[in-house]
Amino acid sequence: IVELVIVIAVIAVLSAVLIPTFSNLVRKAQEAADLQLAKNLNTALTMAEAEGEEIAEFSDVLEVLHKEGYVISNLNPTAEDNWYAWDQKTNQVLYLDSGFNIIYSVREASAKSNWIIGVGTSADRDTVKNAGIIPFFAPNNTEDLNEYIEEVLNSNSVDPQTIVFSGNIDFDNSPIYNISQGQKNLTFDLAGSTLGGTIVHEVAPLFISQGIFTLKNGTFTAEGKHIADDGTGKVLTSSVQLGKTTEKTAENSFLTVDNMVFDTQSTAIRVYYGSAEVKNTSMNIVGGQSVYAGAGSNILISNEWNWKAKSFPFTCKGG
Repeated sequence: IVELVIVIAVIAVLSAVLIPTFSNLVRKAQEAADLQLAKNLNTALTMAEAEGEEIAEFSDVLEVLHKEGYVISNLNPTAEDNWYAWDQKTNQVLYLDSGFNIIYSVREASAKSNWIIGVGTSADRDTVKNAGIIPFFAPNNTEDLNEYIEEVLNSNSVDPQTIVFSGNIDFDNSPIYNISQGQKNLTFDLAGSTLGGTIVHEVAPLFISQGIFTLKNGTFTAEGKHIADDGTGKVLTSSVQLGKTTEKTAENSFLTVDNMVFDTQSTAIRVYYGSAEVKNTSMNIVGGQSVYAGAGSNILISNEWNWKAKSFPFTCKGG
């Protein structure tokens, strides 16, 4: 018994010594990886600037990094509670500790009030804001995304608004994205993420009744069908819909679909009224058409275009 007690005591002592040491080694390895990523991001920004690209807004930074193959959802430090920030005055990515102190910078940073941190949740947005830093909200979950869309649509701002996704969004059993509040100029930048789920609603999961709307840089997946909005009870298959069959509110509206991949069991894009441009887009459609353009619409398909549809790939009754 004495020997067993001694063994247990030795194991306890070794655990007390080695576990913190191992944790510290893991932390240092994570911070080293984070530091290397920050250096790579700064290299991408420097090269873009040298090539004459204007980097004035955080959205410009995201666009540069997306072109370089970075996925926004992966641009988070692996070391817990650490942060990446973009200093808009000095155009550099900063690596920060949990207290928002600088661990790494290329050059002397400006004041915190000039820093911008991309966040994926409402809680992180509040944390960053309380630290005196500007949060750039890029939702990574359905609940926060829906709340943010409502916030943007109900605002009095007439300026163009961009909602960047920082993670895959599943619209199953959630409110549809009904873009109808006034003449908004709104962009969904999926930034390499996927918007998808099962269509269980009375209209298309992404429905725009009026305004200017852009969907870009990602993948749209959908299963299922929805009911027509004309009261006939007809079953339709649409992922993105501009305008209604019975209303002309979308006559002056414009939809842009750019650099997207549609992999759906439904017609990818249905345009009843208004105008649309589809470019740099690939479609794999089972059970529907790639694009349907109604009599009250105009549609332009440009640049690279790759489609595969089980039925007619394209129906155009408009211009």
